[in-house]
Amino acid sequence: MVAIVATLFAAPAPAAECTAASGPQRVAVLELHTSEGCDSCPPADQWVSALPAKKFGGDRVIPLAFHVDYWNQLGWNDPFSQAAFSARQHRHSNRRGVAFVVTPQLLLNGQDYRRGAGYDDFASRLKSINQLAPRADIRIKLSRAWEGAKRHTEGKKVCPPLSDRAAQKLMAHAKAART
Repeated sequence: MVAIVATLFAAPAPAAECTAASGPQRVAVLELHTSEGCDSCPPADQWVSALPAKKFGGDRVIPLAFHVDYWNQLGWNDPFSQAAFSARQHRHSNRRGVAFVVTPQLLLNGQDYRRGAGYDDFASRLKSINQLAPRADIRIKLSRAWEGAKRHTEGKKVCPPLSDRAAQKLMAHAKAART
C-alpha cells in the first residue's frame, strides 16, 4: 500500500487541459431571484430547471439562480441565500427605477421577464437575443498539472480590447466568481 501511494506522488501526472470559446451568437443570461422561504418560488425554480430539457441549453441561455436573504428573517433560513444576492437584486431594481423587489423574479439580459400560465414568449425572446452578434470574443484555456503532492492550475483569457461596458462588466463578474 505504501508503495502505491509513493508511486502516485513520485511520478508527475500528465497535464489536463480544457479550452472554451464564445460562440458566433449572443447567449442570453436569465437570472432568477428566489428563496426557499418563498412559497411562490418553486414553480419558477422548476421552470428554470426544465429549460435544458426544452432544448434551451448553454449555447442559447445561461440560467443563474440567486437566493436572496431577506426571507430568512421570516422563519425559514435559506442555506443558499447571500446578502450579496439581495443587494444585486436591489441594484437591478434601482437601475429600472423600481423601489421594491419581489420573489420570484426573472431577469432576461437584465430586463424584467414575466411569464404566465397562458403566456410564455420565452422561445421567441430568446431567439431574438441569439440572433444578435456577440459583444465579445472570449477564449479561455485552463491547464492543470500535478507535481508530487501539489496541484497547479493556470488560467488565461484572450479578449480583444473591450469598449462595450456590458462586456467589461461580464469579465469583472467572471473574475469575481473565481475568487
